[in-house]
Amino acid sequence: MSGFDESDFLDGLYRAVIEPGLWVSVLERLADLVGASSAFLSQLDVVSGAGQGVIARVDPAMPELYLRHYADKNILSLVSDPHDYKKSWTPLILTDEDWVAKETLTRSEYYNDFLRPQDIHSILMIRLALRDSTVSAVNLHRGRSSEQFAGGDLETMRRLHPHLIRAFRLSEQLAMDRRADRDAATLFELSSHALFLVDEGGRVLRVNRAGEALTRLGVGLGMIGGRLGAVQPAAARRLDALIRRATTPEAEHRGGGSMRLDSADGGLPLLIAVSPVRPSPTPFLEASARAIVCVTDLAGDIALPPDRLREAFDLTAAEIRVASALLAGASPREAAAKLGVSPNTVHVHMARIFAKTGVRRQSELMRLMMRNLGADIG
Repeated sequence: MSGFDESDFLDGLYRAVIEPGLWVSVLERLADLVGASSAFLSQLDVVSGAGQGVIARVDPAMPELYLRHYADKNILSLVSDPHDYKKSWTPLILTDEDWVAKETLTRSEYYNDFLRPQDIHSILMIRLALRDSTVSAVNLHRGRSSEQFAGGDLETMRRLHPHLIRAFRLSEQLAMDRRADRDAATLFELSSHALFLVDEGGRVLRVNRAGEALTRLGVGLGMIGGRLGAVQPAAARRLDALIRRATTPEAEHRGGGSMRLDSADGGLPLLIAVSPVRPSPTPFLEASARAIVCVTDLAGDIALPPDRLREAFDLTAAEIRVASALLAGASPREAAAKLGVSPNTVHVHMARIFAKTGVRRQSELMRLMMRNLGADIG
């Protein structure tokens, strides 16, 4: 441990939280600290044997070989866990000898066919977390020419253990946030609604294809100097006010809102909903507050989510088709022609829809449907 700068190590460890690629160098430094030859940050399901991880100084073929052939031959997983994960699990620091006697390990197929070819004779396991039946741990390895992990090695790892746990859990949370962000980005791009991500000044930070198409139509909404705005002054002021409310730094005053943007030619209006974007867990990485502006063009093709309507109002498939046609701007007679049914059939479905949704006229139904889409025509 001579020359070990603990402060410098911890700096590197916590940098790995933000830059996952640095975990390899963290594992290498951890291995060097106790004279280990290699390291593996593993996430293994103790029931199925499936898993993944980060390796340092380990042959890249070994993890796949383990999962494909040796997971069910691992003698350490075939004996009772020194601390049963099904009970009050706590992270421990263990050695292979806490599981089985060394001579039992060295007689096993797992040792002779898998560990020994890698010159792994002793293993130090630093448990970090349990999620369902998946245990995450750092495994450090020594060869036959080295002594068993003991004494000072264990004491060193006990001192660093809380930091390793904290850094791993932060990394895991940020990884989940990144996956959620990627999923949200996919939904953003695929949405049939025009979506704009804007800052507190209305500057457009991101727009999907539907949004780009809508602003090219010249229907009263556009991007001027990089800012989202309405052409008519009164509508522009109302949209600006909604964006300011959604992006105010005062959390207690932050909120969403909606408005209608009437068409200059008397056609169907645009329906605009503005919603705050959840603040970043690391706000110093985000330059400004943000909001999503969702614009629904009633003159375009609108697809109501059938599952949402079925769950919310118990509508049948036929009733959903009628409701969707009405929302797209069709009259009952036009809806009948579009769906290939008689006007009387449409009126029967409308009566049932009104009864299930608690409305009394078509305009109220359209308002309710738009609320179900996330916009409001009030």
